[in-house]
Amino acid sequence: MVKVAFDREDPPGEPPEDAGSEMLWRIAVQLFRDHSTGSGGPPGHGQLRCRSCGQPWPCSGRRLAALGLSAAAT
Repeated sequence: MVKVAFDREDPPGEPPEDAGSEMLWRIAVQLFRDHSTGSGGPPGHGQLRCRSCGQPWPCSGRRLAALGLSAAAT
């Protein structure tokens, strides 16, 4: 099994040359970018929330995107 190195905080839009699944990579990157942090919750509480779905950070969409990137990179 080959491991592809990538920045887990800012994955490239183009899949690495040795990525296992180009389509899964592209879908996971889009999901990753869609579900980024934003501030949320009542003022003064400082709880981070997803700017797309509003769930507490990290949201399920972001976690799923990270799993997709890992799976596509193998």
